[in-house]
Amino acid sequence: MTLTITGEPLDVTFNPAFVRGATLVAAQRDGVKADDARVEATPADVHVLVKRPGAMSRIELTIRVQEDAEATPVLVKPEVGDPARR
Repeated sequence: MTLTITGEPLDVTFNPAFVRGATLVAAQRDGVKADDARVEATPADVHVLVKRPGAMSRIELTIRVQEDAEATPVLVKPEVGDPARR
């Protein structure tokens, strides 16, 4: 992801979401390892938090994660007259 800034410097926080169970492989900010990148897990997904205080013109962020394949849900086609289900 690349962000271009015009005007005053900004404190920028990136917090993209990934599937639940994803693990952080690497994070780079402006071509340099982002040592401050951290993973925040929620019941629904995983976020990778990277901050860039005082950004002046352009920020390039690369985040690599390992995502496990999710199981495909079993879908059942209802027949006419079947009772309602959740």
